Amino acid sequence: MLRLTRYLLFGIALTPLITLNLPFGTIVWKLFYMRIVIELAVIFFCIHMLRGGKVELPWRHPILLFLGAYTLSLVISTIGADSPYRAVWGNLERGEGLVTWLHYIAFFLLTLFVWKKDDWFKMFRLSLIVGFVLMGYGALQYFGITYFPPFRIMPSDRAISLVGNPAFFATHLIFLIILASLVRLHARKTGSRIWEYIALGAIVFAIAVVFMTGTRGAILGLGVGGVVALVYVFATNIRSEKGDPSSSHQDGTPQGAPFSSFPRNGGVRENGQKRKAVGAGIALSTLLLGGMLFFFTKEAPAWKIIPSIERVSSLLSNGIKGTSAETRLITWKMSYEAWKERPLLGWGPENYLPALIKYFNPRLDKGGETWFDRSHNNLIDIAVTQGIVGLIAYGGWMGAIAYRALRKRKEGLLKEAKPYLVWGLAAYIIQNLFLFDQPLSYLYLMIFAGFLVNSESFLRKQESTLSVDPGVKPKDDNRIKHIQQGLAFGASALAAYAIYAWNVTPLLQIRYVEAAKKTPHQEEVLRLLGKGFYPYNFAQHDLRAQIVDHEYSFQPEIFVSPGFTELSSFLLKSVQEARAKDSADPRMLIREIQILTLQSQLKPELLPEVEERAREGVKLAPRKPVFYHKLALALANEEKYEEAKEAAEQAIDLYPNGPKSYFQLGLVLAMGGDPYHEEAVRGLQKYEEMDPKLGVLSQEINNYLLIYAIWKDKAKVADIVSRATLHGIGREIQLPYFRTALAYYMEKEQKEEFLTIARFMVPLFPDIADDLKVYIDLAEKGKWEVIKNI
Repeated sequence: MLRLTRYLLFGIALTPLITLNLPFGTIVWKLFYMRIVIELAVIFFCIHMLRGGKVELPWRHPILLFLGAYTLSLVISTIGADSPYRAVWGNLERGEGLVTWLHYIAFFLLTLFVWKKDDWFKMFRLSLIVGFVLMGYGALQYFGITYFPPFRIMPSDRAISLVGNPAFFATHLIFLIILASLVRLHARKTGSRIWEYIALGAIVFAIAVVFMTGTRGAILGLGVGGVVALVYVFATNIRSEKGDPSSSHQDGTPQGAPFSSFPRNGGVRENGQKRKAVGAGIALSTLLLGGMLFFFTKEAPAWKIIPSIERVSSLLSNGIKGTSAETRLITWKMSYEAWKERPLLGWGPENYLPALIKYFNPRLDKGGETWFDRSHNNLIDIAVTQGIVGLIAYGGWMGAIAYRALRKRKEGLLKEAKPYLVWGLAAYIIQNLFLFDQPLSYLYLMIFAGFLVNSESFLRKQESTLSVDPGVKPKDDNRIKHIQQGLAFGASALAAYAIYAWNVTPLLQIRYVEAAKKTPHQEEVLRLLGKGFYPYNFAQHDLRAQIVDHEYSFQPEIFVSPGFTELSSFLLKSVQEARAKDSADPRMLIREIQILTLQSQLKPELLPEVEERAREGVKLAPRKPVFYHKLALALANEEKYEEAKEAAEQAIDLYPNGPKSYFQLGLVLAMGGDPYHEEAVRGLQKYEEMDPKLGVLSQEINNYLLIYAIWKDKAKVADIVSRATLHGIGREIQLPYFRTALAYYMEKEQKEEFLTIARFMVPLFPDIADDLKVYIDLAEKGKWEVIKNI
């Protein structure tokens, strides 16, 4: 059983490669794989315990103590969370929550219980092999190659590989650099030249691919970490070279010499340290001078040979205005306000979104609706969700890892690896000032922490602590033995249940929902969604949100057609259930408002309920313009035009530079008819001045067109359709508006506009694609009379 447990734990190294052609990105599939593997490992280990095995842990080790304190803070914050359900279970998108964290803890403990000393390096080497696959696909992707057997990857100008996010990929590469450095030094010690070269190649390749990811935080981390590591090498070797009495033994043998083949000559050692100090000094000077040269010549074409360097140079040249860095600063300020409300224990794990919404800065909505469930700063995330208690515990845990990795040692691998560990840990910490941890980074942090605990020989030999000898009567107290076996039985039963209920069931539900999207018959859709929506579990919030968004965007008629009343009611009920179970995400309230608004076209008696929900949203997120938009529309539908105007103007007052608020004002005033016509026109003109590319109307474009269709302004309808297609946001435009635009440009014989729209329509409307191609051919030849007579 121990052997099976051991091999299953090795299987965690394959997690980055797990990907499926299904929704929710790649994190969710890695999450399911990782959790199932750990749960199976728990089952087999518990069977071993039931057969008489014993465990022993260095409970007083600082890494374990602080890890336990951090876990305890996580549990306490979960109890008092704004949405306890989300705190426990997380969601599909992020794959976190208390339950997933406990899986990391189980993995960490199992590695300490089961792995022998050499197993860590087997895991490191296996991770490097997986890393080469990831880096290979990342490099292919960067150079425009999206398929290489067996994986197909999305086109991207930044290397994402199979990880799903360039920043997550960059963080994983930082851990690969740490592991590769340990493999290289271990290979040198054992005489394995092949692995020494493989590890060195992994380090070089990883650095290159970090630049291909274009992740500025990781690039900065590698740079700062490199400087810190070089300063460390220079300082330690200069100190020893100047006569540090601890630099050698009485017989001249240098302290910390990892290999017995070193000459027993203090002078040779001192010369070696001098060379290291000089080399580090030269490298440090070169790095700093190179950085200064880049700063002053950042626009020079020669720098463009470095992948994604423009993302760094543009930030230095143009500042942070309009960039993700500016967004992060705004978010951090909002986070501080949210933290002040609950400074001790925070809002609860995975409850960052409700905290931020309460203190939302409307500037973030300038380009459309913006939602953040992370601050993109790991320390701030922890402070908001777990308070100062969690932040102190996390700081202690990370401090214990850093101290145990870098503390003074007389000899051994970790002594030789210190410069690499300084580099890697500094890079990881810097990167996390602009990002946050996620399943891959947590897994490898646990692996590295476990390696540090194991390497310090706090554990007894595995053969003695975990062996089962039926012929030897245990000397332990029978009561302790029974407690351990009882716990083992309970843990194995829970793990077996978790495999089915927490992993297999959500996977099947995802497949049912995907099948429902492709089914044209209402009865079959309801049957599939019934299987996909029940039993309720942590996947339901995202599953229900996705199907509702899909139907609202591509088939909104199901909510207004009498023939689809049953399906429409079912989807509304599913949204309401999700809101009742998990209140942390206000977007589910928006979906409920959208469905009720459409249903009110058949049932006007629903309008007061729509207004009530919109006012609930305003109360929930008083600084989020979208709820004022929804309230204004609800009031206009009730013909309360003055109140609707007031609600729309409140959204403008929140942030006068938000173009969508002016659109909403124009929309509700247009609904008021002639008395509000001039004000409506001014509102829409103001919107277009601020957003000439119509970028914020990807979901509202048909409402915009409807206004001018009601006003019978065909020229404006045609202009809106033309601009939308030109800027690639016209996929949601309904067919009648396309036809109006084509008819207008045909009448005016405006060739370029006609062709742009017709070509854009071909892939969108396959049923009329052949007719469109005929029109395109005739328009290219200038045969307008023929087109008009068809």
